[in-house]
Amino acid sequence: MMLRIVLFSFIAMAAFAQSKSQTTSPRANSGAKEKGTVEKTLPAGAEETSPGIWRYTDAAGKTWIYRRTPFGLVKTSERESGALDRAEPPAEMRAFEDGDRIRFERVTPFGVVRWDRNKSELDDLERAVWEREQKRRNASPKAEP
Repeated sequence: MMLRIVLFSFIAMAAFAQSKSQTTSPRANSGAKEKGTVEKTLPAGAEETSPGIWRYTDAAGKTWIYRRTPFGLVKTSERESGALDRAEPPAEMRAFEDGDRIRFERVTPFGVVRWDRNKSELDDLERAVWEREQKRRNASPKAEP
């Protein structure tokens, strides 16, 4: 019984030492290029462009976008961020006019998510979906009885 305890302790110490040496290796992250880095604080002078998103230009003239995520502030360059913002709106997202409000539906793995907004309060993604839906409706000929 004592031999088992000593053997188990030896194996545990060896595993701990091996994991410790892997995490402290200086070459562990060399060559890995990150798209966004997690920051702890927002720089002074950052302008909030929308809720949870800030824009900051550093001393070198490079513009950075800071986004608040559940994991902290993520810093990306404006060029990388802009490519994501100009992407085509998701095909599974639909918009329907309901008076002065627009009702949105999006299919997710957990079911259909529905929400509505005033026409004057649409964000960029919602506006793109609404414009796509208007073009789609205008392009299809209406059947008259």
